[in-house]
Amino acid sequence: MQSRAHGSCLCGAVLFAADLPPKWVAHCHCSRCQRAHGAAFVTWVGFGECDVKVSDPQQSLGWYSQTEASRGFCTRCGSPMFFRSLRYPGELHV
Repeated sequence: MQSRAHGSCLCGAVLFAADLPPKWVAHCHCSRCQRAHGAAFVTWVGFGECDVKVSDPQQSLGWYSQTEASRGFCTRCGSPMFFRSLRYPGELHV
């Protein structure tokens, strides 16, 4: 039986389930992550995009796009949730 991790934004409008184990887990302390999350560092968990199922029935997931990367967030409660980049093709960072 496949293990899955489940999560959501603060208000519960955007849900996700990801197949375990992840590809990797890391802390990022770049200035963009610090500003996006209001914290000294962010812990990201890297998954293959095909291993993450997002449920967004109210279409609350928004994407803020930068030069070569996008950050997914809930447009209702503002929770930062996802990161994807051309640098890591085929991955979704949660």
